[in-house]
Amino acid sequence: MPFLRPAIQNLANLRVLTFRAINFGGDRWLPDLGNCCPHLRWLLLVHCTDYTIPSIRLLVETRIHRDGINPLEILCIQPHHDALPEYRANEEDAAWFSKFLKFKQEDDCWHTEPEARSKNSEKKL
Repeated sequence: MPFLRPAIQNLANLRVLTFRAINFGGDRWLPDLGNCCPHLRWLLLVHCTDYTIPSIRLLVETRIHRDGINPLEILCIQPHHDALPEYRANEEDAAWFSKFLKFKQEDDCWHTEPEARSKNSEKKL
């Protein structure tokens, strides 16, 4: 899937991105979403494989600290029911994501708090 990275990195106005049943080849094909798609707000990984939670954490952190790039509002990781443990967030990962996004255990999604978004918007004005 060498075409995936350059194709997505050229979508400057992309706001929502869902990957469904994608094998990321040991993070080799995971796009560098920390440095592109500045308007991206939602990222959903549904039944995907061969990525690592640390790479997702790096993506979230990079977007938070990068000027001119919006942080994610929603991160949803929904591994397949029989997925290997490395495709699931453990308690430590959940605690880390919870620093930046609100954790929703029932569907493995993290959402930013609406109050935090409005406060961040006020700071930018």
